[in-house]
Amino acid sequence: MKVRLFTKGIVLAVSAVLVTATMTLAGCSGNQMSSSSGVNSSSSAAAAVSSASSVTAVSSLSSAAAATTSSSSAATSPSSSAAATASSSSEASETPGQTGSNAAVPSSIVVKANGTMLTMALADSEAAFALARELQEGPISVDLHSYGGFEKVGPLPMPLPASDRQVTTEPGDVMLYQGNQITIFHGSNSWAYTPLGHIEGATAESLLAALGDGDVTVELAL
Repeated sequence: MKVRLFTKGIVLAVSAVLVTATMTLAGCSGNQMSSSSGVNSSSSAAAAVSSASSVTAVSSLSSAAAATTSSSSAATSPSSSAAATASSSSEASETPGQTGSNAAVPSSIVVKANGTMLTMALADSEAAFALARELQEGPISVDLHSYGGFEKVGPLPMPLPASDRQVTTEPGDVMLYQGNQITIFHGSNSWAYTPLGHIEGATAESLLAALGDGDVTVELAL
């Protein structure tokens, strides 16, 4: 009787131990699964937050960049338009070959000799422009005398800026000589002169007919 009771007690104790062990193992597994699930959930939530933050940051930067580009374009456009307008106005107001203070200078002057009026187209030189500016103050008279059988030459009442170069003249050429003398050619000569202009349609015969054989007083005017 005692043996049976002892054996039954051992069996009950072992069963209790097995049940406890089983419950412990089940609890550990549950905790591990719960912990793993929590970690995974936390990781997923963190990833979602990070992704959302990145998208928001990129979107904000894109919007800022677009706004900056738009502002720059708006600021640049008026300046470009103003520059284009200024350039067009400048080009429209200047005569070809004349810039700055020379833009208002006429392109030709009148040479009056013995009642004949000759039109002289101005050369593209600072001396020619300076002569025209002097004539804007009023006509100038110059006494010319014959020289070399090919020109009429005489002193100007003021010097002009010389930029001499070696040239071969032809009938109708008007040159500055030595910075203060004007020469009207009815023939040809090679020398260092500063071009002042050319009498339009001139020939040797027509110039001699207007200027005469001897000394002559000519009037230069606009």
